[in-house]
Amino acid sequence: MIERIEQTGARGVFLPPYHPELNSIEYAWSKLKHFLKKKATRTKGPLYHALSEALTLISPQYCQAYFKHCGLCP
Repeated sequence: MIERIEQTGARGVFLPPYHPELNSIEYAWSKLKHFLKKKATRTKGPLYHALSEALTLISPQYCQAYFKHCGLCP
């Protein structure tokens, strides 16, 4: 699988188990969960609306910052 990834010009990075601080997606989930807790919705409709709104907060700039913070991006 790594070979196929590298054929695209990307590089595979193996992370040690049980180290969420090295996994950039954990920072995105944290931001998303924090936003949803602040909204405190209790039914599906408002929850889906809040989720849609929360996903717009995770911009490409935030993603790049998460990767940099984890040492996965120069």
